[in-house]
Amino acid sequence: MNYLETWQEIKARHVREKVELVSSLATDYTITQAANILQMDYKTLVRFCDFYGITFQHSQKQNNRVDRSDVDDLPMAPERSSKPI
Repeated sequence: MNYLETWQEIKARHVREKVELVSSLATDYTITQAANILQMDYKTLVRFCDFYGITFQHSQKQNNRVDRSDVDDLPMAPERSSKPI
């Protein structure tokens, strides 16, 4: 006998598959990279992750951190004048 999934079962399976897919990306990529890989809007992915409790291990901030030893080599911003232009 052939068994067909009900509509509710199909919807539940699709949600499970989406959660598993995003969770698998959350361990190795930033949320921005995952949104690009999935070809979806960043904000949509953020809302999806918030709703399903998915946390990304890597953040864009971690990737852009500056080593404190390099700070001395950075050019300083010019002093701003207090006079209005």
